[in-house]
Amino acid sequence: PQEMPLFCKWILSKLNNAIKSTVKAMDGYHFSSATTSIYSFWQYDLCDVFIELVKPVMASSDEVLKKQTKDTLWACLEVGLRLLHPFMPFLTEELWQRLPKAEAYSKEFPSITISPYPTCADELVDSELEKDMAYAGVVVNKIRSLRTNYGLTSNKQKPEVFLHCSDDETMRKVEKLSDYIATLSSSGKVTCVLDAEKIPGGCGMAPVDSSISAHVLLAGLIDPAIEIKRLTKKLKDCETRKEQLAKRMSLPQYANTPQKIQDDDNARLKEFEVLKASLLEGIDGFKKMMSAKPKEVEKPKE
Repeated sequence: PQEMPLFCKWILSKLNNAIKSTVKAMDGYHFSSATTSIYSFWQYDLCDVFIELVKPVMASSDEVLKKQTKDTLWACLEVGLRLLHPFMPFLTEELWQRLPKAEAYSKEFPSITISPYPTCADELVDSELEKDMAYAGVVVNKIRSLRTNYGLTSNKQKPEVFLHCSDDETMRKVEKLSDYIATLSSSGKVTCVLDAEKIPGGCGMAPVDSSISAHVLLAGLIDPAIEIKRLTKKLKDCETRKEQLAKRMSLPQYANTPQKIQDDDNARLKEFEVLKASLLEGIDGFKKMMSAKPKEVEKPKE
């Protein structure tokens, strides 16, 4: 397993955690929790993420990586069907029979009904990798939101993405998963940087959190004049809301406000500051794009 690609290690970790939570729920007669765990694995982990990451591998010429990926997919399908079998016996039997299996295994277990129920292999569980992939998913969702905001609805439009990281640790965490982020966000390439100067002008930007911001290169894809107008409107709204919050916090009676609310307000104030800086950066980038050599706006291919 040490030589396996990260996304294969991740899905095997998710599979074994699904096994652990399903068995625990069934032992406690919590069948709703058991089915939720199985459903989450099949839908959100296997189908939504892993199979999408499989596609570029299958299109590559790396035969070793292809073999590792196919073996991992087979394991997920075979074990996943056995995990689901008590709840959908007839369908899982039909699908399980169609899976290719070693001759000795088929002879020992001719039916899924007499095959052993899955048990968790703790050595395949990698909690840190699961956390990193979950964080990569947050980044992917932010990039997808940016694409939607700018009307990049075609998957054939694959702009370059820059992830501006605030520190080395964050950069290491996302850089090792940058290819997966690119695939899941329909991006041409994902580049992680610590220096904002390395991000070209003309990017649409949105903060992911306080440690990272996503920048989608829009040159040739959108009209910068329209984007400057849109971002200027958002900047004005941001400044207004920030001033309102700061004014409320400066009132004498604010000292009597519960500490939790004060903490939340301080956090919101920082968020406004980050958003304002990001909007100003975006406006400046689009102004630079306008001053550069004009480039025809690209239309998505049919």
